[in-house]
Amino acid sequence: MNYFNKRVLVLGGGYSGLSASKVLASLGAEVYLVNDTRTTTLENGFVRAFDECIISPGISIRDSNVLKCFENDVKVISELELGYSLNNSQLIAITGTNGKTTTVSLISKILSNAGFQNEPLGNIGTPFSSKAQIFGKDDILPLEVSSFQLEAIHNFRPHIAAITNITPDHLDRHLTMHNYIDCKMRIFSNQTDSDYSIINFDQPEMLPYFKTNAQKLFISTKQHIEGAYCLNGRIYIDGKYLMPANKLKLIGTHNVYNALMGGLCAYLCGIDFEIIKHTLYEFSGVKHRLQAVGSFEDISFINDSKATNPDAAIVAIKSMKNPTILILGGSDKGLGFSGFFKDIKENYKKIKYIVICGAVKKRMLEAASACGLNKNIVEADNFNDAFNKSTELAKTISPCNVLLSPACASFDEFVNYEARGERFIELVRSLK
Repeated sequence: MNYFNKRVLVLGGGYSGLSASKVLASLGAEVYLVNDTRTTTLENGFVRAFDECIISPGISIRDSNVLKCFENDVKVISELELGYSLNNSQLIAITGTNGKTTTVSLISKILSNAGFQNEPLGNIGTPFSSKAQIFGKDDILPLEVSSFQLEAIHNFRPHIAAITNITPDHLDRHLTMHNYIDCKMRIFSNQTDSDYSIINFDQPEMLPYFKTNAQKLFISTKQHIEGAYCLNGRIYIDGKYLMPANKLKLIGTHNVYNALMGGLCAYLCGIDFEIIKHTLYEFSGVKHRLQAVGSFEDISFINDSKATNPDAAIVAIKSMKNPTILILGGSDKGLGFSGFFKDIKENYKKIKYIVICGAVKKRMLEAASACGLNKNIVEADNFNDAFNKSTELAKTISPCNVLLSPACASFDEFVNYEARGERFIELVRSLK
C-alpha cells in the first residue's frame, strides 16, 4: 500500500504503535494514534474515514474498536505486517511459547559471524517496522514473532518459519488452546514450496496442525528426522555431524532444542558448518533467561524473569543443582497452576521454599495449598518484599540459589519482563 496522503488509524501505543506511527508519518500518511483502547470508544463515522488500521501486539482482534474497523470495512493489519510490506530482505521468523528470544539471538549471532548485516527484530524488543526500510534484499533478518502479532497478518511470508514449541500460554487473550495453536500456525500460512517450515517433532500433538505449502523440516532430541537432531550426545544437521552437545555453552535440554533450531535455520541460509559450530561453542544466552547476576554470602542470584508461564519456569527449576528459593508471581494470564505445583512437589526437591507475590498470588496460594505445599510457601506483599524474604530464607541454607522464575507476566508491577528483571538485578547489587 502506498501510504502517501492515506489516513491510518494506529491502535495501541508502546514500542510497536509508536514505531508504526513514526514510519507512516515519514511516508506521508495522516496518522491517528490511540494510545490506550481501554479508555477510548471510537464512533463508526470516525472509523469509516480511515483507509487502514494498524494494531499493536497488545491489542486483540476482539477489541471493540478493532471490531468496529471490521464492521466498517477498514482493513486491519499488525505492526509486523506493516514491517513486511516495507521490507524485501530474506526473513527467518521464529515463534513458539518458549525459546524464541534465545533462538533468534543465536541466529543473529551466526549471521553476524558469517558476515551478514542483520539485527534481531520483532517481539525481541525492536519493532520490525522501525528498521524495515534500512535493510535490503541482500540482508537476512531474524524475527521473533508472537501469537499476538500473527493475529492480523495478511501477506507476511518468511523464507524460513519455525515454531520452537507450544505449551499453554496467553489463554486470557486467545481463550482456548486450539485458538492459540491456530494462531501460532499462521506463521506458515503464506509460504510456498520454495520456503521452509520447521517444528519440534518431539511434540507429536502438534503434528496434525502442521499444514504448510513449504518444505517441512523438524528438530528432535529423540530420533533421526529430516532437519536437525541430537542423538547420543551428538548434534546433526541434515544428517551431517556438527558437534557434541556437551560443548554448548547453553545449559539444559531446552537449549539443545534452541541450538538445533538456530543451527538448522543458519544452515538453510547456506552458512558454513564451521561458522555455525564456532558460534554454538561461544554463545552463552540472553539477558533475563537463566542469567547469573551475582552472589552474596554463598547465595547465588539467578534472573529468569523471561519465564512468564509455568512451562518456562519448570525449565529453569530443572537446571538448579543447589538448594533453591523460588520467587513466583505477577499478573494473571489465565493459566492453571495445579499441575505446576504438583510437578514441583513430586520431582524437584531442590526447591526448598517458594515465595509468592503479585496479582495472581491468591490463585497460586490456593493451587499450592491444594498440592500440600503449605509448609514450603511464603507470601509476600510485593516484588521487593518477595526478594527480601527470599534472601533471608537463603541465608539459612548454604550454599543456596535465589531463582526469579515467575511463571507469570509482569504487568501488575512492571511494564514488561525486562523491567522486572532489571529490578531484580538492582536489588542484588544493593546487597553489596
